[in-house]
Amino acid sequence: MNQLLIVLSTITFASLAGATLAMLAVSRAPGWEKVRIVAGLTATAAVYAAINATSFVMVRTRASVELVTSINLSVAALHVAGWVWYTFSDESGRWASLPRRARWLVGAVVTTALAVTLSGLAITDSAVRVIAVPSLGVRYPIWAASAWSNIPFAAIVLALATCLREFFRRWRRGVPGAGAQFAGFVVFFAFASEEVLVSMGVMDFIWLAEFGFLALVLPVSLQMLERFVADARRLQVLTSALTAEVEVVAEERDAAREALAAQARFAALGRMAGGVGHEINNPLQVLLLHLEELRDAPLREDAPDAREALEQSIAAAERIGRIVAGMRAYAAPSSAPLEHVRLDEVVPDALARSAAQLAHVGEVRTSLAPVPPVLADRERLTQAVVHALTNAALAVEWHARGEGWIELRTRTSSTGDAVLEVADNGRGYPQEIRPHLGEPFVTTRAGAGSAGLGLFFIRGVVDAHGGALDLEDRRGGGAVLRVVLPPALADVAPGRPAR
Repeated sequence: MNQLLIVLSTITFASLAGATLAMLAVSRAPGWEKVRIVAGLTATAAVYAAINATSFVMVRTRASVELVTSINLSVAALHVAGWVWYTFSDESGRWASLPRRARWLVGAVVTTALAVTLSGLAITDSAVRVIAVPSLGVRYPIWAASAWSNIPFAAIVLALATCLREFFRRWRRGVPGAGAQFAGFVVFFAFASEEVLVSMGVMDFIWLAEFGFLALVLPVSLQMLERFVADARRLQVLTSALTAEVEVVAEERDAAREALAAQARFAALGRMAGGVGHEINNPLQVLLLHLEELRDAPLREDAPDAREALEQSIAAAERIGRIVAGMRAYAAPSSAPLEHVRLDEVVPDALARSAAQLAHVGEVRTSLAPVPPVLADRERLTQAVVHALTNAALAVEWHARGEGWIELRTRTSSTGDAVLEVADNGRGYPQEIRPHLGEPFVTTRAGAGSAGLGLFFIRGVVDAHGGALDLEDRRGGGAVLRVVLPPALADVAPGRPAR
């Protein structure tokens, strides 16, 4: 006759047992320790439903009813005590985080319930009343609760009222999830009141308190699961961001490794250039001297091509000499002492020295803002700017006369470094040689007789002064050569030689 009650209690038990397992799984995640309290709430509610389902299939004697009542009263007390713990503890859910009043309330609920159940005073010895609800096919006998049971009932009601008030306040403040929890407490109060009225004989109906437990637990369980899903999504976003950042860091690491390898390669080339230049220079001077003597000597009339061959040999030897001089200039340490030099003051001297190379350039303009002084070898720094101007002048030769332009700019970077930029409207840097710009004998004008040592020399000077050289194509066509040098430190005096 009580199949409906058995089915409802079983469904309630299964739902709460599933929620308990889910909460236990969630509570293992870092930062989710408080969910263990929620798992305890769902577990006690599941036990309450299981005891009810069992009571409907057992023989209902006074002893069995007293046992069921005592167990359910104890479980209900533990459940409500868990709500007080959950409501007033911090995010960690630690017992130590509970205010003193909340601890006293938990103690009162549990102590009074255990005292009544263990003493056997949960129900009275009065006559049995049969609850009958024909419309639901329900019929079962009950014993009225004793007056002693009113003590734990009062403690439970006080605890629930305290939690209800707290969730109401949170709902008014707009705390997420507080509204659903407040509504769950309201439903539980209604169902618990109905069960009290049935026990008192005011009405005959099925007991609804266990469904009230379900109304209390499910909103919190759903809120926790939603929060867990949201955290999982945020974790996925953070993981994706971290993966992207790791890739960027790895690329930067590889770029730095390549830069270090290139710097080591340039240093090795510089040392080799110095040795090779020294070894080549002496026999080269002897060769030039003899070639010039031969050019001045009378030649046989039957050798008309000899003089042209001599001229070509002298030109080739002189070119070798220029290459050797450039390599030695890069490799040889300067004996000049360092001094405080401002890039905006170096530019006019470099322009004066480059006048012949710039004669075909239509416009050479400057925008020289004062920059912090750098500790540098003024002569070598000026030579580097001359090389930069020469390269720019060669880059704009393809323009009709008067249409090419070069611009020199000085500024201070956001980090306080001194910056010199040489921009032009030439052809820019070919993509196929961009990775090798600044290496010796790499040139954009291989067919025009360029030795490819200009950028090599500039990079060597910049490296020697602890700076950085950037080469990039300019929007609209052309190229930009950028020299960045660290400012002179206040506690470093001029006078020490360059590297």
